[in-house]
Amino acid sequence: VIYKLHVRGFSMLQKAKEEERGTFRGTLRKLSYLKDLGITTLEFMPVYEFEELFAQDPFQRESFPADKINYWGYTVGNYFAPKSAYLGPGHTGKAFKQLVQKLHRLHMECVLEFYFPGEISPYYAVEALRYWAGEYHVDGFHLIGSRELANLVAQDPYLSGRKLFYDWFSEEQCEPKRR
Repeated sequence: VIYKLHVRGFSMLQKAKEEERGTFRGTLRKLSYLKDLGITTLEFMPVYEFEELFAQDPFQRESFPADKINYWGYTVGNYFAPKSAYLGPGHTGKAFKQLVQKLHRLHMECVLEFYFPGEISPYYAVEALRYWAGEYHVDGFHLIGSRELANLVAQDPYLSGRKLFYDWFSEEQCEPKRR
């Protein structure tokens, strides 16, 4: 059973220490509850560093009013860093690692959503995914982007054993080749 969540939204209103609301630590505190509900996999909306103000995002500046907030994170970002706001005070990178480790101790999986628009090189994107797989031991990815990227990830020897979700696989790509 997959449960998709937004770190800030999921942990913001819980009864927790103020500094843990909206953070990975706040989410970590709720894992046993999710496990008791029968959740086996958490799919996280973007947790990489992204610009929250569209006015400061060169890819989104033209499309949105200056005061529009990018709450969800579906934009270009620093794909090699966890979102600092989700790390909480002190910005220690250990918070996300601890979250993934606890998921694994509970026999749950971690899947991360990544948005890679067409101007991002698929090869750069694969390197970013390898980083999250190696550094944080995530179990899979939900990719939003080009078909070429999804094919590269599926064929990558390091990433091919991980879960891969992509909305636009064609039936032709999913069927085994017959010789």
